[in-house]
Amino acid sequence: MGCFSKLTDSDAEIRVYVACLACYNEGRLHGVWIDATDDADDIDATRAALQENCGHTDNDWAIHDYEGFHGVRLSESESFANVSAIANALSEHGEAFGAWLANGNDADSVDAFTDAYRGCFSSLEAYAEQLVDDCGYLQGVPDVVARYFDFEAFARDMELGGDVWTHDGNDGVHVFDNH
Repeated sequence: MGCFSKLTDSDAEIRVYVACLACYNEGRLHGVWIDATDDADDIDATRAALQENCGHTDNDWAIHDYEGFHGVRLSESESFANVSAIANALSEHGEAFGAWLANGNDADSVDAFTDAYRGCFSSLEAYAEQLVDDCGYLQGVPDVVARYFDFEAFARDMELGGDVWTHDGNDGVHVFDNH
């Protein structure tokens, strides 16, 4: 029913650039790109090695850049647990999960995302057509009558009525159930 697009941020890896703030405050840029899908402990171990390498053993770091997060915004001090959880959900579910987060949902709500996500379609009208077909709403109705069903109006009413919400993505319209 749906298409999960994988890494459509120009097929970039999902990664974060972690910098040593002590070095930054000294006027040196010292950091490392880290695979954000790594376990939070592994990300922190890479961060610790970075700081040890530059002679600073404090836990003073910041995320100065990131890629592959499909529009999800990270703070400079985002916990590595959050970074890893978001990155892994994006790795599995792609752009659609980014839209889910941007709509005010939490990164730890992957189950709620999979319950609400209806798929990626060429248009909301295409989703409405598939929903009507899957549910058999017009089954048994003669074609001469069924062809008058207005899928465009049905789709519009579902969105305006709050039954679904959409995100225009790189590969189509991502449709989410509001219930």
